Amino acid sequence: DITTKLNVVAEWKNKNINVINPLSYFSYSENKHKSQKQVKGFYLNKISKCDLVIVNLNDSDSSVGTAQEVQFAVDHNIPVVGFGTQNMYPWIAEVDCQVVFNSVHEVVDYVRDYYL
Repeated sequence: DITTKLNVVAEWKNKNINVINPLSYFSYSENKHKSQKQVKGFYLNKISKCDLVIVNLNDSDSSVGTAQEVQFAVDHNIPVVGFGTQNMYPWIAEVDCQVVFNSVHEVVDYVRDYYL
């Protein structure tokens, strides 16, 4: 997965990174959260502390949450790098992302070369 790949690259470059995967916190199938406001606030707080946001653009054409999270990053001058080209919302890919790649491997290489 991308978290493992980024951690390996960071270790190789002797850098510390903290990768946050939103799916590690709240699962809609488990329904452990108290409200959608809690979930949104939690994610936006995490994004506000980021130096870079990497977004999976696959199926972003049907994800309001992805669009809001990316827009929040853009509004706070946090760079956004995207990957995936299946059913993506064009504004996110063409306007909000600095660059979009087809694969996770390309993202990891880009982050290694330009952010670590």
